[in-house]
This record gives sequence, structure tokens and C-alpha cells, in this order.
Amino acid sequence: MRSPNKKLNQIKSNENFFETILWARIVSIFFADTFRRRFSH
Repeated sequence: MRSPNKKLNQIKSNENFFETILWARIVSIFFADTFRRRFSH
């Protein structure tokens, strides 16, 4: 019973990891766009 549970937790942490990377990417792109607009004016 322990083995599948451990695997499930690993998959969950992997999903969180990818989600964090995705959000970091979105935020960085958003800030880059904002700074570009601010400096272009």
C-alpha cells in the first residue's frame, strides 16, 4: 500500500514543480513586456 502512495506524492510534487516553472515564465514575460512599454514611451 505504501509504494503507490509514494509514487502519487512524487507525481504531485512534479506537477507543482512544472506549475511553478510555468508561472515563473508567465510572470517574467509579463514583467519584460511591462518594462519594454514603460521604456519605449
